[in-house]
Amino acid sequence: MKFLIGGALVYPKHVQDVGADAFANDAIEAIDVAKKLVGG
Repeated sequence: MKFLIGGALVYPKHVQDVGADAFANDAIEAIDVAKKLVGG
């Protein structure tokens, strides 16, 4: 399972703080990031 965080109140540094696998600025970017996480 992959854990992706992001949005207006979240910063890239929070990825390590919460143990997430990746960060995205918004939902549109999250789609591309998620595809990369699963190798697509």
